[in-house]
Amino acid sequence: MQPDVFLEQLWYKKGGRRSTIEVGDAWGDSGKGGIEAVLGPYFDVSARVQGGANTGRTRHIRGADGQLYPFIFHLVPTLLADGKMGIIGDAVLVEVARLVRELRDLIAIVGDLKAPLLVSKRAPIFLRYHSLLEGLLELVKGSAAVGTTGRGISPMIAGIDLRVGPLTGHLLDADLLRKWVKGFYDAFFPMLKEFELRMKGTEKEFSLADMSPDNEVERLLADADFLRPYITNIDPVLHDLMRRNVPVLFGMTQGYGLHVRGTYPFNSATQSIAQAAAYCGGLPMHLFGPVILISKLFLTRVGEGPFPTGWWNRHDAEVFPELRPELFPGLPQFNQNAQEAFLQAKRDLINAGSATKQDWAEHFEVLFNNRGSTTMRGREVGGPDLYMTRCAAMVNGADCIALTQVDGLSGLNINLPIATGYKIDGELVEPPTYPMTEELDGVDVQEVCVRIDLEDTDIRGINSERDLPGCVHQLIRTYERYAGVPVGIISTSAGLDGKVLRSVA
Repeated sequence: MQPDVFLEQLWYKKGGRRSTIEVGDAWGDSGKGGIEAVLGPYFDVSARVQGGANTGRTRHIRGADGQLYPFIFHLVPTLLADGKMGIIGDAVLVEVARLVRELRDLIAIVGDLKAPLLVSKRAPIFLRYHSLLEGLLELVKGSAAVGTTGRGISPMIAGIDLRVGPLTGHLLDADLLRKWVKGFYDAFFPMLKEFELRMKGTEKEFSLADMSPDNEVERLLADADFLRPYITNIDPVLHDLMRRNVPVLFGMTQGYGLHVRGTYPFNSATQSIAQAAAYCGGLPMHLFGPVILISKLFLTRVGEGPFPTGWWNRHDAEVFPELRPELFPGLPQFNQNAQEAFLQAKRDLINAGSATKQDWAEHFEVLFNNRGSTTMRGREVGGPDLYMTRCAAMVNGADCIALTQVDGLSGLNINLPIATGYKIDGELVEPPTYPMTEELDGVDVQEVCVRIDLEDTDIRGINSERDLPGCVHQLIRTYERYAGVPVGIISTSAGLDGKVLRSVA
């Protein structure tokens, strides 16, 4: 099935509404960039809905010279690179210097932008104080620290809720910017001073005297000239697009598991469920069309927080790229021969039935270069969790699932464990309830196994449903049974060709 036919089926199911929301079912790293690359040509606008520069979405983009270049999008809507209008919404946390650098890097590759970028005046902006406050909070929590990226995401949101945070629109007026930056500094000065004292004599020592409000304003104004032409009121633009039923792709960065309904207190940034799209520009829900729930077959998590289907120790997974840098593309010591030998040795163990769960985790961490796009920390890998997927489908109102990283099954003979439900104190948890973190400490994960027999089969790049092996069809049926939503997209490679689109009529 071609992408345009697939989308027409989805849109028809939603009364012809063509605005589409994509959201992850777990902790954000789900392969949304690859799905956007396939469906993107059929949308006119790409809207970034939430999150901040702490996340990254990798895509290969076509340069002005015709070559493909890998590019990590932290704040810029990805379809801007394809000549589509990009919108940065009200709840996106804007790190001004990062956004300017990202735009300049993108323009250096693609040339002048072929479509406008609109940045909401109401989007919160990053101050260095946000990172300091986050550092203090992590320090105070001790062993209960969240394991943040250090980008000051939570304090940015807290500042807005406390009515002291500066907004992107304040970059248009230097006097207003000074007022809001000073107001934030004054409000949090006692906490900032406390952190300065605690860090004195450590490797993280800093001086507030070097970070006065005037210095912070000058730092922001240095990039403001470049960014000002993009800053505007996005609300009337979005309302007009939605009323005219223009195809708009609304993209989340983090996933359902990082929403407050997920693994609290390890949630991250602004709302990460589909309803957040309505907050993008003050939009009514009846104008929205389908929701695509993106689910990665081999789940990953970085930082802290529960991972009921995890296969390894989180700390060991995070430092693994440091210990074995020759195995990871993008690191200076990377050696392809070493990587291939490592993966073959792990496959041999798995196929012989003698691999440990750590062997599984190491294999998929290396196979998919599982490192955080911002922190570069290694990600712990685990198995599918269809209880979480079912909860995410119900809360987000998902119309179909896009199942990514299925190509990772190539060459494997394995009984793949799949979580289908949780029990706490002998009682099944009812979806869409996702247990609180403390409850997950004693959760009994209910599982089924799907037999994967692909030791001599390479499914990478398959783009036709009839060419998928029987065990993959069984995997799809398992997803649909326990998640309660049809699987509409199966990703068999990171490339454009390796996508199987199925009927959702």
